Amino acid sequence: MSTIGMSFTFTRGPLTTTVPWFRPDPERLNLWKHRYLEIPGIEKYKVWIVGGVLEDWPTWDTDVILHQAGEDLDFQEIERIMTSAIKIGFDERQLIDIHFQVS
Repeated sequence: MSTIGMSFTFTRGPLTTTVPWFRPDPERLNLWKHRYLEIPGIEKYKVWIVGGVLEDWPTWDTDVILHQAGEDLDFQEIERIMTSAIKIGFDERQLIDIHFQVS
């Protein structure tokens, strides 16, 4: 099957990309991490990388958990951080599958 002339579109929340991503790649993920850690407000949260990328399973995404303990939740900030994380992933051609958890 030829891929010539085929198009690609992926939408997650308010973001859309037409550029396919690569399987998780340590160099690209490190670039993502450095930019992610520069997001304003990120210091209030813990982040975990989980799933197949750590186990060397054949996967197309990197699973990320954004966590905050406590009751003072700023949902606009959480959404901005999560959207920024996905956007940075698109820039680095990595699919970041981020979810929020509170305890």
